[in-house]
Amino acid sequence: MPKHLPRAIILLACTGALLAPAGAQARTVPAKFSSCTGLLKKYPAGVAASKSKRKGTKATVSALVYTQNKALDLDGNGIACDSGDLEAATWSSFTLKGEGADTKELAIPAGKPAIITFTHDGEETFTAATLDSDEMQIDQLVSAVGAYRGTVFVGRGEESSPTVAKSLDIYADGAWTAKVAPVTTAPLFSSTKSGTGDAVLRHKGAATQVKVTHEGEEAFAVTVFTSKGFYVDVMVSEEGAVDTTFDLPADCYIAINADGDWKLAK
Repeated sequence: MPKHLPRAIILLACTGALLAPAGAQARTVPAKFSSCTGLLKKYPAGVAASKSKRKGTKATVSALVYTQNKALDLDGNGIACDSGDLEAATWSSFTLKGEGADTKELAIPAGKPAIITFTHDGEETFTAATLDSDEMQIDQLVSAVGAYRGTVFVGRGEESSPTVAKSLDIYADGAWTAKVAPVTTAPLFSSTKSGTGDAVLRHKGAATQVKVTHEGEEAFAVTVFTSKGFYVDVMVSEEGAVDTTFDLPADCYIAINADGDWKLAK
């Protein structure tokens, strides 16, 4: 270095050497994908936020990539672009509204189970049922008196004789809403879950035994459906307070009918 080089230049050169040592590379930001199509080309089984979220899947574990693409985790289970997200992306949620008795078309794709979250602000009987293309009743989803809020399962009947819900038949004395959504948006039941009233949960994993309690006064039931939405069995059906256990099959949906507080625990 020349003897008479200005001191400021010497200091600047030294500072630069400290900030950018030889061989250093800038930290790259993971790609942000606009859809699962692009993400799955690079990560064929999706991307999990952590090892605990990956569970038994083959998803790539990367908190950075997951954070960049969290919007693609439509079912909120900590894995972007897994099978649940792909199912949820096939159709979008929609809301039906009305006041008093009415029949509304259900634009659910054929062969797709769903959940419906109802509200009712009336004082008398409120019922909701699914109808087939011949306007024959398939399932009674709700039967309540007065104000109501709850989520129910719209299944596909028996696997040997599938049904397709074409419309929703409502009887009410007040204003009501029905938010219809893909079943994969139901909350995930991992180890414990609690709530009040009617609800639907999603179980992903091996068969297990579940302890259930209920603090209501009226009928309480737990019904299980396959991952494709077909009826399996009523696991619990009791009146009033409940404290029991039941066998839960692998990869299924759990429909809870209750009038009070309930809790499920593996």
